[in-house]
Amino acid sequence: MSTLISSATVHAKDGVLIVEIAGDPYERGRQHGAALGERIRHLRDRLMKEIVFGKGPAMGAGFLAIIYSILARMHPNIPGELRTEMRGVADGARVAYRDILLINCFDDVLHALIQLNPVLAPIMHHRFVKPVLGWLGAPPTPVPGFASRRSR
Repeated sequence: MSTLISSATVHAKDGVLIVEIAGDPYERGRQHGAALGERIRHLRDRLMKEIVFGKGPAMGAGFLAIIYSILARMHPNIPGELRTEMRGVADGARVAYRDILLINCFDDVLHALIQLNPVLAPIMHHRFVKPVLGWLGAPPTPVPGFASRRSR
């Protein structure tokens, strides 16, 4: 019979955080979220402030609506065990489930946005989105006839 730990053990090894968790998917997620909640909330806040709303509330609201519609299409295809674990992370970190979903799927959402090119070309080639795609190793596909502000 295995013994469950009620809270995560966190330590650093060679500059990498190691989080030891146990239990079913929800419990593992809850332990993870509780142990790293401050870091998770900080990451969520920076993502929203600097990426999503980096060019103001109107652009951010539109971008967020597009992101959430893509997440809604992706969500049913995420295995149930992973969704349960993300719910645990959200509860443990005291954040909304959709925030954890966005953090975990952000690169997938960006790749989905690339597929919507050229419809979303102005957003994809926007100076605050393009560097993020570059960091992920997935620069936007060039669109014939579209030039960024820097190349004009």
